[in-house]
Amino acid sequence: MELIPPGAEQGAVITKGHRAPTVSLPLLVAITALPAVTINIYLPSVPGLVAYFRTDIPTIQYGLSLYLLGLAIGQLAYGPISDRLGRRPVLLAGMVAYCVGSVLCTMAQDIEVFLLGRVLQAGGGAAGMVLGRAMVRDVHDKARVASVLGYTVMITTTATAVAPIIGGTLYELFGWHAPFLFLSAFGGSVLIACIYYAKETANLSIPRSAQFWRGYVQVMKHRSFWRFLTFSALVMASYFSFIAGSPIVVIDLWGY
Repeated sequence: MELIPPGAEQGAVITKGHRAPTVSLPLLVAITALPAVTINIYLPSVPGLVAYFRTDIPTIQYGLSLYLLGLAIGQLAYGPISDRLGRRPVLLAGMVAYCVGSVLCTMAQDIEVFLLGRVLQAGGGAAGMVLGRAMVRDVHDKARVASVLGYTVMITTTATAVAPIIGGTLYELFGWHAPFLFLSAFGGSVLIACIYYAKETANLSIPRSAQFWRGYVQVMKHRSFWRFLTFSALVMASYFSFIAGSPIVVIDLWGY
């Protein structure tokens, strides 16, 4: 039995004779990679943020915790919403929220504004994580979807690995504001590209069930889902525990 994730349902391939417009692979990679890059690029700036806001490390690390919480909630919401309203308007709204959040982080004078900016970054960036994959599924058949998503994941992983190097260089040259200024420019560029090149891929003529929560219930009844979920949760918990603590150890304790 194939499980269809709740929300972000197939659009172009559901009705015979309907074919959605193609979507630029570089644009899909950019909107999918943006949230991951946003997590990692600011990590070398953590000690600088502690000093600037005159606070402690746990408070600054709320910027990571709240960001992850925003991503988690956003991923649940964007699929069903985009099935109703379309991929394009929801994606544009998400990118606007991301850009606003990035600017808030860049201009923040106190920790509360900074954390608010991180929440907006996450809430907006989650649109890219969900809709990038949904748009791939809209415009390609099953055989092609795996290939396109493979390229997307590969490039996203590479960008995630390079992000701390870019962030560390910007922080050392210009201070902690520079990585967030970079994210503001990057997010703004992606927003402009979406305005011009992101076409609507969902087939909005297909009736959507209002009871989309039934989809979540159906998925959660499967033991295989819980096995994969537990495995993924443990792996990601280990990963984020490392990246949350590593800047303090490497920069403050080891002096690099």
